Amino acid sequence: MSNTNAPVLEKKSFVQQFLLFCVIILLTIVATLVATPRLKDPYVIPKDLRVLPDLERVPENISPTAIASTNYNISTGVSESKIKSFPQPSISIATNDYAPITPSSFSSAVNDALEKVVSLDFSEGASLSQFATTVENQLNIPVRLDERVLTGELGLDVNEPGAMRHIAAANQSVGSSLKQMLSNVFETPLTFVNWDCVLLITDKQYASDNYLETWIYPLPFDEDWASVIELIHQVIAPVTWNVVGGPGAIMPAGFTYGGLAISQTYEVHQEIEQLLRMREIALWVEHGKENIRIYTVLDSSVLRDLGKSLKEICNSALGDLADESASVSVEQEKLIVRSSSRPFVVYAHQVISAYLGVLDQRSHYHQLPTDTNGDGVGSSMGGGVF
Repeated sequence: MSNTNAPVLEKKSFVQQFLLFCVIILLTIVATLVATPRLKDPYVIPKDLRVLPDLERVPENISPTAIASTNYNISTGVSESKIKSFPQPSISIATNDYAPITPSSFSSAVNDALEKVVSLDFSEGASLSQFATTVENQLNIPVRLDERVLTGELGLDVNEPGAMRHIAAANQSVGSSLKQMLSNVFETPLTFVNWDCVLLITDKQYASDNYLETWIYPLPFDEDWASVIELIHQVIAPVTWNVVGGPGAIMPAGFTYGGLAISQTYEVHQEIEQLLRMREIALWVEHGKENIRIYTVLDSSVLRDLGKSLKEICNSALGDLADESASVSVEQEKLIVRSSSRPFVVYAHQVISAYLGVLDQRSHYHQLPTDTNGDGVGSSMGGGVF
């Protein structure tokens, strides 16, 4: 006798197995969804993502006091690094008078001689050779003619009598006098450079193309580097800068006390130095005149420590340039520094910056804003808010 129910049972068994398989698949999907963390808003992607810590490495040739902060921009796919370093005080810029840092080929003896007021009388006429010899004897510094350029390239006769017929003004420096005397010789503009420890007389255009030197100009007092660069470009030898096709160049020096690296001729450097010296005097920083700088320090413990130790720190480092009459006092959140010594004022400002700030070397300026809290303290006294 045959079993007529067998096909029905087999059909039911197949359906049950299929349904069981579907249930297992469904449960697997549900379990996966439950186990996977979900974003609150899956459509919002942050523009800047921090990279992994092992990628935050300080680039080579960076000071060991530097730190690096790296951000990855997801919209551009570019990593951007900011190098920041803790400001470090520098004795080299704490001097009685404002002065740039010059290369080894620069002669301070030649520079000092050019700042003297000496009578130079060539009213009876002299050749260029006689002119150089007379200036050398009067100033007691080596003076040379750039004969390879003057004779070889320009074809000038350095021994022709009467080429120089000038009388220097009685109340101006030697440098200013020479600038005027050499401005038109044989209808040719000449100039002088402080080169290889001698005063070298040469062609002005040749000097601007071949006798460039790089000097470092410190800017220790809250200077906006970009505005100083713009000032120099506009008022000092405007047509000689690379921004208008000339050979001269200015760049932030990257030092933590602030400064500019400037490549120019000696004559232009003299003008820049004078401009920045006057700018510092306009900030009420001048050796021999009392300067009051007021800083707002929001951290009470740092304020207390600076009030107690700043004078000792500065005078200990300054040595012979120390100012025992300087005073450092604390009033509420203000740190008040008084001194008639430029070295003390400069170094104190750097020490305060070292205590309180991290300098972003990628920025074009390091600005400590002047206190304007309505208590009578203005920008003429300097200072900053931290």
